[in-house]
Amino acid sequence: MAYMTYYRSQLDLEEQKIYDILVEAISKREDDVVVTKIDRDRLFRIYTAIDYDYPDFFYVDFYEFKCIIYPTKVKIDIKYIMDIYTAARIKREIDKKAYKIADKARLLKNDLEKEAFLNDEIKKMAEYGRIPGKEFNAQHLIGTFLDGICVCEGFAKSFKYLADMIQLKCILVVGDSGVRGENERHAWNMVQIDGESYFIDVTYNEIYRDSNNNPIYCSRAYFNLSDREIRRDHLPDTDFNLPVCNKSLSQIAIVSTTKDLINAIKNGYKRNDKFTEIRVTKMFEINEIIDLIRNNISPTDIKWFNQIAMYHLSDYTLAIEWR
Repeated sequence: MAYMTYYRSQLDLEEQKIYDILVEAISKREDDVVVTKIDRDRLFRIYTAIDYDYPDFFYVDFYEFKCIIYPTKVKIDIKYIMDIYTAARIKREIDKKAYKIADKARLLKNDLEKEAFLNDEIKKMAEYGRIPGKEFNAQHLIGTFLDGICVCEGFAKSFKYLADMIQLKCILVVGDSGVRGENERHAWNMVQIDGESYFIDVTYNEIYRDSNNNPIYCSRAYFNLSDREIRRDHLPDTDFNLPVCNKSLSQIAIVSTTKDLINAIKNGYKRNDKFTEIRVTKMFEINEIIDLIRNNISPTDIKWFNQIAMYHLSDYTLAIEWR
């Protein structure tokens, strides 16, 4: 069950009572639930709050919401996508992997290290995408833990599920995201570290692998960003209020000039980094970055430039793998 039920706290007292009734009913696999009369919009808000708070309710179809409103009551039809025995078996299979990850995470010394560990383990388990015929799985824990392929919602719900296990304060965030003017629906997370809230997007934190498909580096481009930083290409929905997120714990350099870009890469080489990752601003054309660097370095820079073994370009990030 969920450790942090943040979205429940965003409901009024009447809505919270119905929220609790529905959570208990889903846990007991009840099909029809009768509650005191409430309008459909508020009821849908409650249903959405449960979906965001409880990633382990993967066997419920929260996208199909049906209710009948009577003069003094409302009957809610809960749609399950699998029978109770199948759900229990799948939950055991998920938890077999989840508990191993959680047990290792608990051994780490602080929440920051635990958060990074969960991010990396999820990215090692699953890649982005959908399996034909299993599109629903991709949006839930099943896709991440069992199929090894999921979409943003699967990544975000899996991160919250693991965070709940180790009592790391974490919530799901839903909204729009997009780069180069192309927006789409998206899900990511927010965590609380030492009393401060930060955004993390597991989907956008790319994982890089060697020729044998072994993971060698996991991006920190979308790791503990402030509201200002994340809003560059993420826009949270306004249906619920989110915690204040004014501070940043970003672990990589953010550069906006060619000179700073070159210096950041040069410093990574001097530090003997295996990987140097940089988050660049919108002024750079991502596909032209390497040519831009090559055309602006001095003859004394050729030595370190020639030590670049491989580079990886994402929408706003450049990751250098050194020889």
